[in-house]
Amino acid sequence: MAGRVSRPAYNSFLVTYTHRLCTAVAVAAFAAGCTKSETAQARGRDSVAKPVATETVRQETVKRNVEVVGTLAAVDQVTISSEAEGKVSRILADLGDRVTKGQALIQLDDEKQQYNFDQQKAALARTLAQYGAPDPQHLPEIEKTPDVQKANADLVQAKQSYDRASELFKKTLVPRQTLDDAETALQSKKASYESALQNAKNLRASIQASEASMKLADRQFRDTQIRAPFDGYVEKRLVNLGELADVHRQGLAHQPRREHGDAGVPVRGPRAEQGLAFEAGHVRTRAHRE
Repeated sequence: MAGRVSRPAYNSFLVTYTHRLCTAVAVAAFAAGCTKSETAQARGRDSVAKPVATETVRQETVKRNVEVVGTLAAVDQVTISSEAEGKVSRILADLGDRVTKGQALIQLDDEKQQYNFDQQKAALARTLAQYGAPDPQHLPEIEKTPDVQKANADLVQAKQSYDRASELFKKTLVPRQTLDDAETALQSKKASYESALQNAKNLRASIQASEASMKLADRQFRDTQIRAPFDGYVEKRLVNLGELADVHRQGLAHQPRREHGDAGVPVRGPRAEQGLAFEAGHVRTRAHRE
């Protein structure tokens, strides 16, 4: 009959379907078993402790370089002039040289200044010897100077002689002339003592004047060296070797090491050729970026 399946065929289909279903169930169960086994192994591996590097949290300063484009300008700039007259004998710093505060830049001929200083020093030494002092800082009292002490001793002796002559005259043992001579000698020694005191005062004033003259000569001698007023660079030299320098002649231009840009922002970096200028009498220095 059309549309009906015979029992043998049905049974065959049922067996085949059942076989396939069992096969599918077995494959699924095997796959599930494999998955559970792999998961367990992975969990086992994850449970093992792993070494971890640690670091203590702390605050640090992070340096950052900033490049700025602009025009450099000197914070300070000065033109150094000579305070003494003389020929330039040595040039100790030139264009582009870095100099420190107080460093000699130019040396002038100092022969005349040396002679003047030696003369004033000798005059002071002579005055100190007359006063009886080792140096201006250890001046004895006026009454204790050698000349005053000698005059005082002579005065004491003359007074004693006068007193003896006066006693003898009262006893009519000596003539009036002896008393008059003793009195004259006493007055002379008094005058000598007063003169010694005045000379000591004059010597004391001469010592002070000689000391001041020697200090001035020493200053003039030291002024033959033109020195940098602060740290910086030589920007320009305005005199040459052998030229005559005077107080009206500029020598060097000098600039400090500090500098800033157009906006006032500090600039750090390689040394720039267009540094800063600092002018000093006979030398001109130039400051560059650090």
